[in-house]
Amino acid sequence: MKFGILCLVLVSLCFSSCSKSPACWGKDKEEGIIEQSPTIECWPAEPQAAYSITTQARLESVFDIENQEPLCELPTIDFETESLLGLFTTGECETKYIRSVEESAPDKSITYKVTIKSCGNCDYLDSTYNWVVIPKIPSDYTVKFETITNSSLL
Repeated sequence: MKFGILCLVLVSLCFSSCSKSPACWGKDKEEGIIEQSPTIECWPAEPQAAYSITTQARLESVFDIENQEPLCELPTIDFETESLLGLFTTGECETKYIRSVEESAPDKSITYKVTIKSCGNCDYLDSTYNWVVIPKIPSDYTVKFETITNSSLL
């Protein structure tokens, strides 16, 4: 009986560590009209919670590439046919992101939603802008941003 309880405690400890929780196994997911999720290694010059970038000039001004040290390498985006969205989020410990972008033609809107799955039991914080490339946003559309936090401490 004592051995069974000890085994149960050990298994529980293993699955509550930063990366052992089954709820956080796997990769980040992209849903909806997302074409790609580029990695941008530098931070915006004047950080804000969310970005909707539809021109090369706006992209360069957000990152102030003239004054970045070291030089910031930006992704190649065809702004004639694509737009870039970014939504800042923070998760704890082991974090997985579900990024979803949906278009509503009747509402003339784009909704970018990031669901954050934080798992484990540690003090590490993970922060990211969740950059995604989507088809060009029409000029008469509005963009809505949502963040959903879903923590799991197994």
